[in-house]
Amino acid sequence: ILSALADASASATGALSDDLVTGIGSLPAMITALLPGRLAKSGSGIGSFTLASGTAGNFAGTVNLAFTSSNTELADLGLASQGVAFTGKVYAPAVATLGTTSVAFGAARVGDAAVERLVSVTNSATGALTDNLVASIGSLPGQVGGTAPGALAQAASGNARFTMATGTAGVISGSGLVDFVIRNTDLADLPLISRAISFSGKVYATAVATLSATSINFGAVRQGEAAVVRTVQVSNAAVGAPADTLVTSVGSAPAGVTATAPGALAAGSAGTAGFTLATATPGVISGVATLGFSSQNPDLPDLSLASQAVTVTGTVTQLAQSSLFLAGGAGVLTGSGQSWTLDLGRVWYKAGTITTDLGVLNDILASAFAESLSGSFTGGNDNGFSLVSSGFSGLGGGASATGNQIRFSTTGLSVGSYTSRLYLATKSSFAGLVDRDGPQQEILLRITLDPLPEPAVWAQLLIGFGAMGAVMRRRAARVRPS
Repeated sequence: ILSALADASASATGALSDDLVTGIGSLPAMITALLPGRLAKSGSGIGSFTLASGTAGNFAGTVNLAFTSSNTELADLGLASQGVAFTGKVYAPAVATLGTTSVAFGAARVGDAAVERLVSVTNSATGALTDNLVASIGSLPGQVGGTAPGALAQAASGNARFTMATGTAGVISGSGLVDFVIRNTDLADLPLISRAISFSGKVYATAVATLSATSINFGAVRQGEAAVVRTVQVSNAAVGAPADTLVTSVGSAPAGVTATAPGALAAGSAGTAGFTLATATPGVISGVATLGFSSQNPDLPDLSLASQAVTVTGTVTQLAQSSLFLAGGAGVLTGSGQSWTLDLGRVWYKAGTITTDLGVLNDILASAFAESLSGSFTGGNDNGFSLVSSGFSGLGGGASATGNQIRFSTTGLSVGSYTSRLYLATKSSFAGLVDRDGPQQEILLRITLDPLPEPAVWAQLLIGFGAMGAVMRRRAARVRPS
C-alpha cells in the first residue's frame, strides 16, 4: 500500500472566521483518501491518500478536494475545489519456473567431452508491469558446473546450463541450488526463495590393460611329450572409481600355439592368460600372439582398447633315429629298426682277414629342430670277429659316421659257420634337454668258412696259372737254337 499525505490548512484571517471543512470531490480508481476533520482558523490537518497494490501497472491521475466554509450562524459556503495530481507504479513480482528439478547426466568416461544438460528458466509473472527475474547458480555437487541465463522479462525463458566434468572418475549424486532475485529500475532487488535441483551421473575410469611380460619362451620340448604351458599375468590398472571392467580376448597366435584369456577383470585385479605349445608336430616356433582388450561398464557401449603383442618362441624337437648302412668292404647288410644282419658270405678258410666298414646315419631330415645322434658299438669280439670303433657323436639330421670296422680273421679257424653279435647304443641330444637313450640295435654277424676256395677263387687261380704258362712259353721261344 502506497500512501501520500496532503497538508490542509485553514488560513482565514479576522477576529471571527469560519471553519474549513474538507471533502472529496473525485478519486481515481485504486486511490483511497482519509481527510482531516473540521479545521478552525489557523488550524491544520493531514489528508492521506493510498494507492492499492492489488493490481500491477502504471498509475496517474488527480484527486479533487472539495472545501466548504462553515460556521454555526450561516449556511455553509462552498469554496473552490483543488486538485492533487498522483503518479505511481505497482510491479508484479517475478515468478521463477524451472523446466525440471532433476538433472541426469547419464554416464561418461574419463577424458570424454564434458556432458551438458539444459534446464529452462521462465519468468512466469503476470500483470501490466512486472519485475525482471535474475537467476544465479548457487551451490553445486562436485564435478558439476553451471551458468545461469540473463535477466528474464515477463514470460521470457532462458536456459541454465549444467555440465558434468570428466577429468576424474566419480559418482555425482546430490542437490544444487539456483538462486533468484527480482529486479526493476525503481526498487531494490528482492531475493526469492532458491530452487533445488537434484543431480545424478557417473564418470567411469577407462580400463587399463597391463601385461607382466611381452615375451614367452617355451624352450625345447620333444615331440609327443606333454604340452608346455606358459602364463602371462593380465592386470586392470584403471585408477579411480567407478572404473570399467577389463575384458580380454585372444587374437592371433603362431601355428602350434593356443591361447586362453582370463575372465573379466575389475579395476585393481589380475588374471592369467595361458599359452599352450602342442608337441604333436616338430618345428621351431617364432611369432607373435595378440591379446585384444575392451573397456566395459553397464552404462556405456564397450570401448575397444589397443591390442598388445606377446612374442612367442620355442622348439618342438624331433628325436634322432639311427639307421645302419654298409660303408665299404665285404658282406651284405639287411634289416631295419632294432634288428640287423651283416652276412660276410662264404669264404675260404685260409682267406685271412676280411674287413667291413659299418656306417651309422641319423635318419631324419636336417632341420633346426632335429636332435643330434651319438652312440657306440659293443660286442662283436668273439668267434674270429673283432670290432674297431671309437663311437660317434653330434650327428645332425641326415648326417652319418663311418669308420666302424668289423673284422673277421680266419687264422686258427677251421671250416664251419661263425657268428657274433654286435650292439649299438645311441643317445638323442638337444640343447636344454636331457639326453634320451635310443632303443638298442642288435646286429647279427655271420660268416661261413669253406674247405676249398670259392669258384671265384678257382677262376682267379686258373687265370693266374694260364698267365704263368704263357710267360714260360714266350721265354722258351726266345732261347731256341737257330
